[in-house]
Amino acid sequence: MATQAIAGFKGQVLLSTDGGTAYNKVAELREVTLTVEADTIDASSHAANGWKENINGLKQWSASAEALFVNDDTYLQSLFDALLNETTLKFRFVAEESAGQKKWEGDGIVTSFEFSMPQDDAVGASFEILGSGALTQGTQS
Repeated sequence: MATQAIAGFKGQVLLSTDGGTAYNKVAELREVTLTVEADTIDASSHAANGWKENINGLKQWSASAEALFVNDDTYLQSLFDALLNETTLKFRFVAEESAGQKKWEGDGIVTSFEFSMPQDDAVGASFEILGSGALTQGTQS
């Protein structure tokens, strides 16, 4: 049976600057990681007979990405501007841009933006996003 895997280079971070109507690719990505985490709350008591008991706590999401720096990439510039201006943005993450594939969307704030100018590689940019509210999962149309 042939694999159903998706090549990582097809993944994209998309950004909406119009409130969520249209999404555009951010930068020439090299690496993206989307992380969803949940806290746990210790609910242990004497009634647990020496075992810890936990209940679900708050959830959060974050993303980090590395990209090639492109001087006239307006959406990469939008990330930098959002960091400086403390603006919340709308993000979409996709493993592959095609109908029927999964997408994850949420509002987020840019918490860091870095430029790298290595001796032996292309000029790069990296950024980190911290979610503000729920990350929803859906299907691309």
